[in-house]
Amino acid sequence: MTEAQKKQVADVNTWVQQQENTDGFGRIFRGWYANSSFTGDPFRDGTGYSISGTPTGLDENSAWHANTPFNNSMTLYAKWEDRCKVTFNMGSENLSNAASFTDYYVAVNEKLTAPSVEPQSTGYPNRVFLGWYEDAECTKVWDFANKTVTTDVTLYAKWANAKTVTLKFVYYAPDDDATPIDYRTMTVPVIEGREFGDGLPVLPGTPTEGLFDPDTLTTPIIYRTMGKTRGLIYTSWSYYGKYDWAPLTSKTVLYNEVVANSEVKVRANSVVYVQFTFDPQGGTLNGSTESAVVTSDTRKVESNPTTPVKGTTRFLGWYTQPDGKGEKLDRTKEYSLNTTFYAAWEKEKECTLIFDISNYPGATVVLKKGDEVCSGTTADGKVIYTKLPRGTYQYSITLTGYKPLTGTYEITDATSEEESYTIEVKDWPVFVPVTGIALNIPDSQIMQGKSYDLSKLATVAPENASYKNITWSVSGDGVTLGKDGKTLTVSADATGSVTLTATITDGKLNDAGTALENYTKPFTLTIVTFRPTITFKNGSGEGPSIDVIQNMPAPVLAVNGKITAPATKPTADGWEFEAWYLDAAYNTAWTADHVFTQDSELFAKWKKEAVPITVTFSDGGSQTKTETHNAGESLVLPPNMFTKAGYIFAAWELPDETTMYAGTTIKALPSTDVTYKATWKEINAAITADDVRHSLDAITAENVKDHKAQLIAARDALAAGTATKTDAELIGSLSELFKSADLGPVSITGNTSQGVTETGAILSSDGAAVVLNVNKLTTPNKTLPEAYQTEEYKAVWYTVAMSVGGATTEPKVPVILTAPIPADLSTMAADTIRVLLYKSAATEPVLMTPTVADGKLTFAFDGNGQIAFVGKAISDTADTRVTGLTMEYNGTKMGNVTQDKDGNFTVVLPASLNQSAIDLLASGKWKTYLTVAPQAKVATAESKDGFDATYWAETGVALTYSLTKANDYSDSRTLTAIAKNGTKREFTVTVKKITDADRTYKIAVANINGGTVTATPSPAAAGEEVKLTVTPNDGKKLVAGSLSYCLQSAGAKSVPIDESSLTFIMPAGDININAQFEDDASAPLKNPPQITAFVVNGVSAVINSDTKAITIILPYGTDLKHVAPTIVTANASKVEPSSAQRVDLSTPKAYRVYASNGAYVTYTVTAYTEEPSPTQSLWEKLQNQINSNPN
Repeated sequence: MTEAQKKQVADVNTWVQQQENTDGFGRIFRGWYANSSFTGDPFRDGTGYSISGTPTGLDENSAWHANTPFNNSMTLYAKWEDRCKVTFNMGSENLSNAASFTDYYVAVNEKLTAPSVEPQSTGYPNRVFLGWYEDAECTKVWDFANKTVTTDVTLYAKWANAKTVTLKFVYYAPDDDATPIDYRTMTVPVIEGREFGDGLPVLPGTPTEGLFDPDTLTTPIIYRTMGKTRGLIYTSWSYYGKYDWAPLTSKTVLYNEVVANSEVKVRANSVVYVQFTFDPQGGTLNGSTESAVVTSDTRKVESNPTTPVKGTTRFLGWYTQPDGKGEKLDRTKEYSLNTTFYAAWEKEKECTLIFDISNYPGATVVLKKGDEVCSGTTADGKVIYTKLPRGTYQYSITLTGYKPLTGTYEITDATSEEESYTIEVKDWPVFVPVTGIALNIPDSQIMQGKSYDLSKLATVAPENASYKNITWSVSGDGVTLGKDGKTLTVSADATGSVTLTATITDGKLNDAGTALENYTKPFTLTIVTFRPTITFKNGSGEGPSIDVIQNMPAPVLAVNGKITAPATKPTADGWEFEAWYLDAAYNTAWTADHVFTQDSELFAKWKKEAVPITVTFSDGGSQTKTETHNAGESLVLPPNMFTKAGYIFAAWELPDETTMYAGTTIKALPSTDVTYKATWKEINAAITADDVRHSLDAITAENVKDHKAQLIAARDALAAGTATKTDAELIGSLSELFKSADLGPVSITGNTSQGVTETGAILSSDGAAVVLNVNKLTTPNKTLPEAYQTEEYKAVWYTVAMSVGGATTEPKVPVILTAPIPADLSTMAADTIRVLLYKSAATEPVLMTPTVADGKLTFAFDGNGQIAFVGKAISDTADTRVTGLTMEYNGTKMGNVTQDKDGNFTVVLPASLNQSAIDLLASGKWKTYLTVAPQAKVATAESKDGFDATYWAETGVALTYSLTKANDYSDSRTLTAIAKNGTKREFTVTVKKITDADRTYKIAVANINGGTVTATPSPAAAGEEVKLTVTPNDGKKLVAGSLSYCLQSAGAKSVPIDESSLTFIMPAGDININAQFEDDASAPLKNPPQITAFVVNGVSAVINSDTKAITIILPYGTDLKHVAPTIVTANASKVEPSSAQRVDLSTPKAYRVYASNGAYVTYTVTAYTEEPSPTQSLWEKLQNQINSNPN
């Protein structure tokens, strides 16, 4: 533009500014446009007013413009917008840069531009600007990015107080938690009410990626440092405020927690992580002898470490010290320091295994552990392997003509090193190998369109081969095997030849004779044009068994559909061949001109040659039974009809001394008389289930009533056999035969018989009715074993009694009972329910584990008596309890055993135990027996896998203890109970011998009337057995159940003392002993009551204290019917009649003198009078005369 044009532009711009500044104008200029619609870009040079065109480059909104020169004359249109006034409100704050915040205008619907500088208070840095807000209360921040204006607005500045503080960041190294390490120092303003923000430094340590967080979809960064003893993960910052440490985050508001111009200590918070080193101690880990190192943020060993290998030596576990010392690795434990675990290796066992092959000279034994062949020695028909370590061994025993014997033998912790284990080879099954397979297909030709049943065409040799089952396969076109695997089908258009292969699995021995292998034989078959095959068979009418027929023609191929009669006729003893027929029923006879169009069969018709013979059945002695049959007939051997005391029938012996079971068929009787003898099996503990079953062969429900004696013999054999008397299936099947034979019947009665069923009760009957009486017992007179006397066990008692023919009878064979679970046990864990049978007067029960199904219990009982059903709520699979302990020395129970609430045992040995027995504790000569939860194990330090409940209860474990003066004759062992589900619990067994120093607890006897009680020893030690001496006073006895002791502590309860043994175990505390006595009229009296004086009218009687006779002679004339004796007694409470009571002594009189307990002694008093004197006699005569004649 020319200067003149520039002048014009400047004037126009001046005019625009004047318009905007005119009061009341109310609008704001927004550019010159080339059209009145104001579309496109305005012409400007950046000042807002220029019309010289837009300069090339970016405008304030980052939009690109190219320079637009004026090429021609044009009209420009001014764009005006309504305007809004923008005012700044600083509140009461004085600014040091107030000039930067004057009012200005913007167009309606435009956004405000944030001021380029922040207002600064004159009180800075103690007063700071926080932002621009819409409202005077500064609650809503102005949104410069999105908010537009439509009217005049005011921007309110928000202010806050501030403090300047210096933050000193420190952290601690993993191995030194006492010395802080300077990390960073920063001076920052802390604004009142304002969060700290994003200015926190990165945490110390090496950044590593953590685990992916599915909630935030991020992988956090973790800062960690490992030291020598442990590692630290730095998690966050904390600052020390006015009072204590508090978290410092971007959200923390510090203003009220710090002092202005102070230094605030900030530390890095951390958690420990540890490093685990696994030292294989001479073994290898993943093929390397080097130690493996892993880290754990949880301070736990998070997964099972790799099991190391050290040849065949067994790995025992990881321990914190070499040689299995220190703590065993515990994956549930949190470790606070880096820890090295050392592999512990077990000292190998040296066990002996013997194979007794003395019955089979020439047999070969091979023993392997994996691929390694073990070396043994042979002597006296035995192969002996010694020094065998733990592990699983495979053995094979071979001998020509016998099936190879193979098996495994495992040496475990429980395997004895002192006693050898012998595998005796006996009853070795003979093995007959296959030598050949013949295929009855003429000329090895198969025909188009024909099927062949290979199972009928193949024959295995020899006939007695051990395995004869054939598997077929075929290769070649046009020939297939059916789904049954034995039907060979040839298609109508097949040609050439195929290979048919027969395989008998395990049909022969390998070349070494040590193992079975398959016998295989291929057959090459040529496919030819179809010709009917004619097969010769027996008809369906009367005739000999096919097995006894000789000369039966082989199949033939028809020529032009015809065949000629076979040259040789079939023969059979006792039968004569008649003719060939086209059907098995002999409806159409075959003739030579018959034309066959398909494979067919011709059937032989026979007529019988009746040759009667006598068949005799013998018991092997004098008993026989005869039958008449025809020679050549088949005969089904009958069931045994004889008995032999002490034996059961085994089989029938044939004339050739072979045997056949009853019920099997003799295919053809000989042509002469024949005898079949019964063979017998002695009834003893070795009887087997097969023995019992075969004794009953051919006895059925239909004929069983004729064989009751044989049933009873079978029952007796079943009851005698160790294996058979608990065979539920055998008991059940024999019971069904007894029922069919009408031996019985059986009924169940009693108040709990509802729902009860039985199997086997009938076997106790020889024909009489059997009654099982099942009743609930309210008050049992048996005592549960101690293990079941705990609060957790519930018990329900029944009585079960059997009577046969009205007489109480013990079961001859165990009876299998099924009964509903008692209601009181319905909430108990099924696997804990046990049945305890107390037979008759037995005090110890037979313990049984019943089968639990459908709310019922099934168990066996073999003796009348009381039954306790016990159960508990805790399942045996989670049970780690050990409820009882017994120690034995040379088979004798030793010590008093107590168990505390935590399950720890203390065995207190008496002070009198000799030192030599004590010393043997350290040598393992003592056995410890435990009562362990049924499915749990208890492990010792020597046996980490532990021993099961049966082993602890029956075999016991030799635990060693050292009781010396140095350890106050007390030593402990820690054992680990392991539940079936893996739960573990440790408990201790402490063995202590009583010394005088232990006897610190006093025994006081209460003030007792009627007798005395003394204790020995007194004082006593905790756990020591105390013996009481109870001495009743004369005529007294101890009140049953009154003898007890009680701790002297407040609130202690009385504990009953066994009044039969008069012993108890001393508790840990001083005690009082209490007892009560009562009168006992039957008790012998040491000082019985006596009459010591008997006086009548001044005359004393003579008293015989032995015969208890009192004799008194009174003066002549004394009226004996009316006397009043004076009686003196000793040790008496009273005398009857009493002293001075008038009595009649003209006849002997009994006096009873009573002791204080009611006992009495009887005295007999006899009184006499003296003879009269002469004068007295004369006077009496005169009196009598006067009285008789008063005149």
